[in-house]
Amino acid sequence: MIKFAIYLFLAFMAAIPMQAQDVGNAALARAMDSIYRKDQQYRLLLQAVETHPALKDSIARAAGITADADTVYFYLLDEVLALDAANVRFIDSVTRQEGFPGIKALGPQRAHFAWLVIQHSDSATLSRYLPIIKEAADKKDLPFYCYAYSADKDLVRKGKAQRYGSQIREGVIKKTGKTMRFIWPVEVPGQLNERRKAAGLADTVEEYARSNGFTYQVVKLGEFTVNTEKE
Repeated sequence: MIKFAIYLFLAFMAAIPMQAQDVGNAALARAMDSIYRKDQQYRLLLQAVETHPALKDSIARAAGITADADTVYFYLLDEVLALDAANVRFIDSVTRQEGFPGIKALGPQRAHFAWLVIQHSDSATLSRYLPIIKEAADKKDLPFYCYAYSADKDLVRKGKAQRYGSQIREGVIKKTGKTMRFIWPVEVPGQLNERRKAAGLADTVEEYARSNGFTYQVVKLGEFTVNTEKE
């Protein structure tokens, strides 16, 4: 595990206040607060090492690894994956005993944290939880947009068209040879914004693309190649 050399950086996330909310299970709510902070700490570190060389060097010294960018990145990635797996085991345990921890048990903010654990999980886990998330969304124990994001991610991982346009990828367009970011192909593009609105997504796909730094255009399956999955 990463030692004292990066504790000051992690302390920033530890200080994040959680919203005061009515919860049905206070002990579970405290556990979710801890899970969320750790989850975000390591994901922030993954982003920060790309722009803060001094942080990369500190992590390398603390971990006893080479200070080149790839070594540090994959060291942190391994930490993230191990934490993700532990978090899934926790949610599995809660779900078996009490059902999926949604809004009734945790309040809206922490229910979102529980959903994020599954959204960050591997393909098999996400597919396994998809009907559980759908049931929670149908019962309004999760916002429906959570199901929309999870359903899209599951479809994209299987190489299929998504429904709600939430998943973005970067790849090479075969026709032009250009590398670009794009909304992964969607079912019936002309009805996409209607589906987004019905799912509780506040913006149109055009606005969503602009907020992520590119212009929306319809891309079809088979028109591009993707080297790595960017989620």
